[in-house]
Parts: sequence; C-alpha cells; structure tokens
Amino acid sequence: MTTSLFRQEALDATRHKLMGTVSLYSPPWRWLMIGVATALTLVVVAFFVFGSYTKRERVTGQLLPATGLLTVAPPLTGTVVATRVREGQTVAAGAELLAISAEVATELGGTRETVARQLRFQRSRLETDLTSQSQLSGEAQRGLRTRAAALDDQLTQIARQNAQRLRQAELAQRQLDKLQSMRELGYASNSQVEQQEGVLLDA
Repeated sequence: MTTSLFRQEALDATRHKLMGTVSLYSPPWRWLMIGVATALTLVVVAFFVFGSYTKRERVTGQLLPATGLLTVAPPLTGTVVATRVREGQTVAAGAELLAISAEVATELGGTRETVARQLRFQRSRLETDLTSQSQLSGEAQRGLRTRAAALDDQLTQIARQNAQRLRQAELAQRQLDKLQSMRELGYASNSQVEQQEGVLLDA
C-alpha cells in the first residue's frame, strides 16, 4: 500500500487545472444596459400608477338637463326648520338637504300639535271604556258561572229524583206482581190489587 504525499482533494484540484479555467465575459457597457432597463421599468410602473388613458378635467358648478327645468309647486307651504348641508359642500344623490315643516300656526297652536292632543285624548277615553267593559265583562262572566253552577245543581237533583222514581216504580211493580199472584190464590182482594196499580201509576 502506497501513501501519497498530497491529499486527494489537492490532487483532484490539480487535475482540473490541467483542463483550463472558466472565465465569464463582462462587456464594459453592462452597467449602461442595467441602468436603461431599470429606468424603463420605473417609467412603466409610474405610468400604471399615475397615468390616465383619457383626459380629465375637474370643474365646479351645477348640472342642468338639456331640455330645461320644470318648476313643480308643492301642495302645501312649508317652513325651513333646519339646514343639513353647508354652502359649497359636496353631497351625494338622494342626500337630505333641508328639513321643512308643513306646520300651520293657529291661535290654539300648531295644527299638528292640536290634532295630536285630540288623538291622545280619544285614546285615553278608549282605554277607559275598554277598562270599564272589561270590568262589566268580568261581572257578567261571574254571574253566568254562578247561574251555570245553579243549573248543574238542579240537574243533579232532577237526576236523583228520577232515580228515586224509577226505584219506586220498580218496587211498586214487584208489589203488584205479588198481589196479583196472591189474588189468584185467594189471599188478596181486587181492591188491594187496584190500589197497588194506582200506586204504580203515581210512581
């Protein structure tokens, strides 16, 4: 076994050098090309951020329809009670501009306030009437319940009396059957049988 004086890595490196070295060609104007490419990139980015395809102008004023304006008279007169916007403020379509009250002042005050008071008074009277009707309805219901209870007692009593009458009729029929049998044997008279028949009819 032979031992080399050099490491294997050193021998491999020497062997590769025998084949030559690799060198990259770098032209002297490479920095110019890099600068031009960077500038073009920045111009494109700035165009997309700040550029515009159409011409725009910012103006102030009012838009009017081409066919003119039509004045529409309101059905009622009103009073401006509040302003929702200030002079020169930008507003959106449908935004509230003014608060207008159609209240008409009279000697008794505003008509809407007068109507509101009358409605509150009518509502109070209706609530009072409803309370009275509820009380009357409660008393009527109690009276009907008392009457229904009395009718139930009467029906119970009538049913009890009917049961007693049926029992009496049954007993009278048995007694009549016995008397008829005894009459056939001569132990009972016709008057006793007729009397028992009268008892059965009364039952």
